[in-house]
Amino acid sequence: MTKILSSLFIFLASSVALAYPAIGDFSVMQGTYTKAGKTSALTIEQKIVDYNAGLLEFTVVESQDVDGQVSTASATVPRKNLISQGQAQYLLLNCAAYGGSPETITVAAGTFKTCAMLINDSVHDGMTWVGDVEFGVVKKVIRAKQNAYSIRLELQKFGRAATNNN
Repeated sequence: MTKILSSLFIFLASSVALAYPAIGDFSVMQGTYTKAGKTSALTIEQKIVDYNAGLLEFTVVESQDVDGQVSTASATVPRKNLISQGQAQYLLLNCAAYGGSPETITVAAGTFKTCAMLINDSVHDGMTWVGDVEFGVVKKVIRAKQNAYSIRLELQKFGRAATNNN
């Protein structure tokens, strides 16, 4: 019995240790950016590179490649602003209660259960498919209301790089 409880504790502890967000988490999304009738290839890569435990903030580096023109920026993001694995799983279980539609979709990174959420704010309209993946987004289609551009993105790969994680 003691051996079983010890094994269960190790399993639960390792599950918590692997939950996101954590240092090394990354996602790569690819798709298109369309403006004024011109469609460009778009790749967005995000990676968590640091964590400040005192401030509960992650440092996220994002690279955007539009037809070979690459820009990279770093931002400090409060932990509460990054979707956690528990939050993603809760949303998937309660999708309709949050105004979403449960959908299973297939993208280059695999087949995922998602919650399709409408976007309709003062800047954009469209749809985001939220799933149990790092950064939470499996697919996104948006249209800017005033600047006349649209973006279509699908998850290509995601996970955690080999590193010491939180």
